[in-house]
Amino acid sequence: LQSFNIRGEKQEDLTGLVLCDTMGLGDGEMTGLTLYDILSVIKGHVPEGYKFSADQPVRSESVGYVKRPSLKDKIHCVAFVVDASKILTYPKGLSTTFQQLREHISDLGVHQVALLTHIDKICLETAKDVTQVYKSHIIQDMMGKAGTLLGMSTSYIVPVKNYSSELGLDVNTDVLLLSAVDHILQNVRRSDNLTPIEIMNRLVQVLARRSRRQRR
Repeated sequence: LQSFNIRGEKQEDLTGLVLCDTMGLGDGEMTGLTLYDILSVIKGHVPEGYKFSADQPVRSESVGYVKRPSLKDKIHCVAFVVDASKILTYPKGLSTTFQQLREHISDLGVHQVALLTHIDKICLETAKDVTQVYKSHIIQDMMGKAGTLLGMSTSYIVPVKNYSSELGLDVNTDVLLLSAVDHILQNVRRSDNLTPIEIMNRLVQVLARRSRRQRR
């Protein structure tokens, strides 16, 4: 488990947004994370830097186990990351696992969204011009397939383009990424006094400054 505090221009300038990353969900109990492991992360029981193991699920006796998690230890929005270029190759059983997990997360009252990544790999027009993303029938169809996989309405699925070989920032790519962040922020319980608008403003200011420096 690894957390990333999203910061501003200065290291001490926190935006109020923390992203947590884990290994992927497995198709069954022996590959990737188990449902129990993921729910333990969401509830805040899993410490930073914890190394997951398929044969050793998280337990109250696990090293570093957080018995009384605070608000900051818990996950306030779960973002499923689905690779648009690989979605047709996912194991059939994974859909059932996803939907079981989503039911448990819903019972916890935690908001859920999905990020459909690598959209430029499935649509040539979008690869050339990312502003065409919502006009692409290919991407709309893939969002539908992602919704079927997850058991989720497409209104909660946000298409994004990954940075890969680019040497600098791209405004239109950033807009999609910020749209995903905004979608998340509108539905979280915050442990600080920052509003979603204030957090978004900080992120936009950081990107704007970096973009201006690149043009110099």
